Amino acid sequence: MGTNYYLEYDKCKKCGRADSIHIGKSSAGWKFLFQKIPGKAESFPQWVYLLQKGTITDEYDKEHTFKEFLELVKSKQCEQAQLYQDMEMIEGYNFMTGDFS
Repeated sequence: MGTNYYLEYDKCKKCGRADSIHIGKSSAGWKFLFQKIPGKAESFPQWVYLLQKGTITDEYDKEHTFKEFLELVKSKQCEQAQLYQDMEMIEGYNFMTGDFS
């Protein structure tokens, strides 16, 4: 079992609605698995850039600071890498191009 993380951005000040993209998933015993978004987030540095432009939340609607999230990712870097269909290792970080469960 794991936890999915999302980036909310362009939040409307009137209604509170925001756009959201899937950052990735943290699972026990595995490296953090990033969502690869072609042309937008294809590497860890690109994700770091994007993460500073919005609010990071998890699937339980808990907010996480940029610093907390980076600490989570760094703490998972020594875990086992999983490379299955639609996954690849980019500069030491795991990425997936397909849909997450």
